[in-house]
Amino acid sequence: MFNPFASNTQENYTDLKDLFKETNKSEEKNVYLKDYVREWVEEKRMNVKPATIRVYKNRVYNHILPYFGNIRLAEITRKGILDLQKKIATNVSANTANEVLKTIKALLRDAKRDELVEKDVSVGILPVKERRELRARESYHRALSVEEQKYFIQELKNDYYYPFIALMLQTGMRQGEVSALTADDLDFKNKVIHVHRTMTFGEDNRIAPGDSPKTYTSNRDIPMNKAIQKILSKVDCNVDGPIFKSITGKYVTNSVVNRSIKRTLERLELKGISIPTITSHALRDTFATRYAEQHRDEGGDLETLKELLGHANLTMTADLYVHVLDDTKHQGMAKLNIRT
Repeated sequence: MFNPFASNTQENYTDLKDLFKETNKSEEKNVYLKDYVREWVEEKRMNVKPATIRVYKNRVYNHILPYFGNIRLAEITRKGILDLQKKIATNVSANTANEVLKTIKALLRDAKRDELVEKDVSVGILPVKERRELRARESYHRALSVEEQKYFIQELKNDYYYPFIALMLQTGMRQGEVSALTADDLDFKNKVIHVHRTMTFGEDNRIAPGDSPKTYTSNRDIPMNKAIQKILSKVDCNVDGPIFKSITGKYVTNSVVNRSIKRTLERLELKGISIPTITSHALRDTFATRYAEQHRDEGGDLETLKELLGHANLTMTADLYVHVLDDTKHQGMAKLNIRT
């Protein structure tokens, strides 16, 4: 199969950028998507992070090229995009279909800019509807209850990754942000953690500390309370590079953390304590839920929670964490007094 991302040599690679500059109206219909996408990715590489290039390549190579690779840019139709969108949403997921649509729109928008197509046929195509609220409530944004949290942490304490997971729970930091922490990020004098980078997979699929966190607003300082200081006291903070390492001495990845969580839940199950499956993101959700619960008198203090989580705006914080636990809802209804 044609691979537009294969290494280029002087012998087999024509500078597509020069080719496209010379393309005139009579030649524009001869440009194939598989040829244009190579130049498109090269251009994006100058402006986005390697992890983003990796995502682009996955979407293009796994979904777009198999469907559109052997046709010309000018032959891509609105119906063709809709058919691909439906196929992905049916066989993979609505979320994947929407992410692929974003890439197609970017490709065709730039192709129009480069005067390779007269019309961007992707304009007006809407994302596939997702049951976002249901997904957030039932799986992705499930927080541990107070009782679940107690059993989970108690069982986790003898696990090698206890300090790592406990720090996630106490700070709301993303897994990649904790993985990238170095001694320089820990200001014990002023009792604050400086969050300004995250672990990320590069274009070559290797993980390493990135130059910046997930978003601009993810750059933040998190105060160290006593619980956080106690956790960090169990970690060797005088090492070079990240202070957290896996058992094998490598970077701590999300899969490593999730395996530790899974082992902990399995041990609890053997003791007769059943907790539905969770992933590392539940630790961030649990932090946010406990914070909102314990600051209920201040309206949940969403502004401070937004800053601690590194969200771009309050809407993001409210949308993601508007769900509450059943016991919290019962407490709220018990206090409600409406005369009828």
